[in-house]
Amino acid sequence: SNDPEMSKAAQTVVNGMANDPTWTADDWLLLAEYHRDNNNFEAAKDATAHAATFDPASPAVEYERGLIEMSAGNTLQAVTHLQAAVAAKPDMPGYQLNLGVALIKADRKVDGLASMRRALTVNPQYTPGRLALAQSLAAVDSVAAANAQYQAILAYDPTNGAAQCGLGWAALRATD
Repeated sequence: SNDPEMSKAAQTVVNGMANDPTWTADDWLLLAEYHRDNNNFEAAKDATAHAATFDPASPAVEYERGLIEMSAGNTLQAVTHLQAAVAAKPDMPGYQLNLGVALIKADRKVDGLASMRRALTVNPQYTPGRLALAQSLAAVDSVAAANAQYQAILAYDPTNGAAQCGLGWAALRATD
């Protein structure tokens, strides 16, 4: 909720339910995501630890741990967790994309771009991945390569505003 009082009341209810023995790993991961989104990283880590009791080698747990570490600014730990998630489930484009983001943040741009490209191999119409790749390419001065990614989005989604905006920004940058 956008209402802080309503959000606080909902948090109290959810936190009170956290000891419910009927909770599944997915319930714990949703709670971890909630805490991560609210920058409560210790609570998020605790929730992922609960989720891991169901399946210690769960790629979803490793993925959430990677997102928590990335959100907390712990890039190297994020890379480790996200690599484990990708190794266990390479067909998840979101895993590949976020590993790419973490690798770029760790100054491993070539590896990061390769991981983002693998996300698109899994799903060529994975728009968040293609946008992130385009923005990353533009940031490393590959405006032509970024344009190709924006054009690829517009080929299957002609009204995509983010891709159109990216093309406009790239055109301005090319004439800078």
